[in-house]
Amino acid sequence: MYVFGVYISVVDLLMIFSGFVVLLILYLAYEIKKLKKLEVKLALIESKMEEEEKELVRDIQKIGRYKKIGRRLTKRAKKKRR
Repeated sequence: MYVFGVYISVVDLLMIFSGFVVLLILYLAYEIKKLKKLEVKLALIESKMEEEEKELVRDIQKIGRYKKIGRRLTKRAKKKRR
């Protein structure tokens, strides 16, 4: 078979095709590795956000317990002070 004036056999075509397949596999392996790194980073960020959320909930609960009504404390805050 002649392609652009160069004789290429079927074996040569198979070798070229297999080379492209190998390159594709290597590229996919690289992308998978990159995605795994991003997944680990995402898990770390999610755990930090959960911790911050718990801290914020605690802070909001503390504010609710010691909330004043005028000059008087709420019943819950009085119990806490005793």
